[in-house]
Amino acid sequence: MGAPFFIALGSYGTHVIIRVFPFDPKKFLSPRLTTDSFNKLISWKSIADLRDALGEAIPLIPQNIDHDSSRIISLPSFVHDSHMTSGRIYGEGYDLGSCHAQLLRAELYLDGPKGSWPSESTVNYSIERFGFVENNGLQTIETYFNEHPDGYISIEPLNDYVFARNLASISSRILANLQEDSPFRKKQCAESESLFGYCGFKEIEISQNDMGYFGSEKLYVIPLSFSPIAFLSDRHGDRREDAGCKVQPLFELLFSADNEPFIACQLKKNPFCKDNATVWRAFPHMEGSGHIVDKLPELFFHWRRRFLARNMCYLVLDGSASQTAVAQKFLKTVFAAFRTMTLLHNVDDDRPGKVKSLQYSRLGWHYTEPSLFENSNGRILFHSLASALFGTAMFREGRRMMSCKECGRAYLVEDRANPSAFCSQSCRNKHSLASKKPKQPSK
Repeated sequence: MGAPFFIALGSYGTHVIIRVFPFDPKKFLSPRLTTDSFNKLISWKSIADLRDALGEAIPLIPQNIDHDSSRIISLPSFVHDSHMTSGRIYGEGYDLGSCHAQLLRAELYLDGPKGSWPSESTVNYSIERFGFVENNGLQTIETYFNEHPDGYISIEPLNDYVFARNLASISSRILANLQEDSPFRKKQCAESESLFGYCGFKEIEISQNDMGYFGSEKLYVIPLSFSPIAFLSDRHGDRREDAGCKVQPLFELLFSADNEPFIACQLKKNPFCKDNATVWRAFPHMEGSGHIVDKLPELFFHWRRRFLARNMCYLVLDGSASQTAVAQKFLKTVFAAFRTMTLLHNVDDDRPGKVKSLQYSRLGWHYTEPSLFENSNGRILFHSLASALFGTAMFREGRRMMSCKECGRAYLVEDRANPSAFCSQSCRNKHSLASKKPKQPSK
């Protein structure tokens, strides 16, 4: 049987992805992604698409974040410790329940030229097909355990996968349109459209007292992902910034908030981050407060969708400098952040007289030295799927990033004389039909 794949409502009130491996994913590195895998990971549109895009890839963060968050557990421990009580599956460090359709839909904001949420029918189908409790997933995993007794299971926040997908999609779209032969460059010559406007950003003006992070009043903003911190359950009693590590660990590894109420976040320990890339995120009780983040849904979304947009993160870029310079600086910021990403965690020592110690785990990528005795120029090793995703966008080697001539979506192609100008056959067909329509005579 294939490796089980499920979704469930986690203990902190947001959804998690449950994947099963026949090996210990903590002991494996991620290879550079193939062209097809990369394109699927930055463009999936449903839970079924996500499962197909992941295939046998290692987890987004192949380490245990903490006792109550992203976890990689051996199958014997999971099968023996799990028990059902009141319709939920409990075990040491996890609590899995039935999916919540409306919340799941809100969590699945997916970036694109026309970023939006999946339909209700798509979400209901995802729950019907992949719900852990709904499909008696524990029994399925027990059956898999009988065939793979040395296997492992990973429990990761869905928000991390959406956040990584959307950030990679936006970054790739900017990278593609910076090239001289991109559709944007050709269109810009004719219509003088801005780079960020072509990539889906909106220009806003705020007073310097609103956020305090930028020296100019002009900013470029784009929706990034759902903000799960607004849905933290009060019953856990965690401080918001601490609980964020449990519901969005990838975000917390990359960004830090320097002021209350932790609305504006910047990339950590990065020489490129000052006055460049910031994320604004919604918090509980913000609706109706008049805060600028509460007003942004009106700028991006139709009023019928604003109930889904009440709790969003927004990527914000400085508008005071040249857009090309800001875009290049932003890409350097993101790639450097993923390259140097590390996790600090406790290590138990059972020897007498020894106590827990702190240890760093590398999650980014590093370069191997060229071999003296083999015909090898060295290679890049990725310590997580997250770093492999962004490292593949950076180290293309024989491939190039393109922007679809029809829909504007970014995609990777083999670098050849005449690469495809369209991301899919459907976009090619749409463009062909549009070009054949007779133009309306001007009045």
